[in-house]
Amino acid sequence: MAFKGSSLDFVAGIYVDADGALDVVADTSTIAPGTQETFVSCCFSDPSIDSGNVAFRADFGMNVGGIYAEVDGALDVVADTNTLVPGTQEPFLFFGEQTPSIDAGNVAFEAGFGMNLGGIYAEVDGALRVVADTGTPVAGGQEVFLIFGEPSIDAGSVAFWALFGFPGDVRGRGIYVEADGVFDVVADDSTIVPGSQETFVFFGEPSIDTGNVAFQAQFGFPNSGIYAEVDGALGVVADTSTLVPGTQEPFLFFGEQTPSIDAGNVAFLGLSPDAGIYAKVDGRLVEILREGDSLDGKTVSFLELGPDSLSGNEIAFHAGLDGVDSGIFVATVPEPHSTLVGVFAITAVALIAALRRTA
Repeated sequence: MAFKGSSLDFVAGIYVDADGALDVVADTSTIAPGTQETFVSCCFSDPSIDSGNVAFRADFGMNVGGIYAEVDGALDVVADTNTLVPGTQEPFLFFGEQTPSIDAGNVAFEAGFGMNLGGIYAEVDGALRVVADTGTPVAGGQEVFLIFGEPSIDAGSVAFWALFGFPGDVRGRGIYVEADGVFDVVADDSTIVPGSQETFVFFGEPSIDTGNVAFQAQFGFPNSGIYAEVDGALGVVADTSTLVPGTQEPFLFFGEQTPSIDAGNVAFLGLSPDAGIYAKVDGRLVEILREGDSLDGKTVSFLELGPDSLSGNEIAFHAGLDGVDSGIFVATVPEPHSTLVGVFAITAVALIAALRRTA
């Protein structure tokens, strides 16, 4: 598990918990690779983790920063403001505040390099390449990508959110996957929402795993949901017509945090009206934890998930306690049981036993 943390004396950094041992990936005493300066406390992004390798964005001076990755224990720069944008003679100008994504040591990130110029880039097998930029045609048409969101990478495929159209003329938006230079539209604002007669109107950031993609979207206020394309088929994970597990009330809204997908299963944040963490595993929807529940003997006051939160049957998350304390926790998704009463009784016991503090 990787996370961003800070102390009251302005020490901040990226930390990793591996098999119960807490280690520093980088903090304000770490020299930024390729420089003589240390990272500054203000500007660490949330990290991304895969197989113990960690990627993050950080600054090492005033408006000077980059994307970094610790792979096999070695910290290196993926791209910074001294790195030339592939195919140009210009260096990167900014990296935004989005979290980069790492998989098998390969890293995808969003960046800009000039006036209204930017894109999604990936370092794959040590080589930096353009995934899509503001000159890239959308699905082979005349329109081009204009603005990009946070990417997600897996097995060399990159999923991202983008606006498209012509310079100064936004025509639409969608979720896309790029693999070997070929683009696939997961969903855009001409896509019919599964289970409805309406089209999507807004998209959140996607996450990708083995070609499957999960994302949050809206299709008309106040209708929204979590959706996943699994094995090429787009379906509903949960939407505002879905009943909250154990109740007769539907979800009211879904947070803007990126859902997490692993092996076709999805973890997400839903509001009903309190925020809660839910997972759809093997076709069944379960509640993990919600605001107002007890955790470590205190009351949960807020919950946060990340795009890498779900791994197997475990979900990592950030929780606030009593409105004062906070911590990083892991919950184990409970196994199904034969009767409805048994599901919720045993699930509650299983969750209390499975939640453990790691930071």
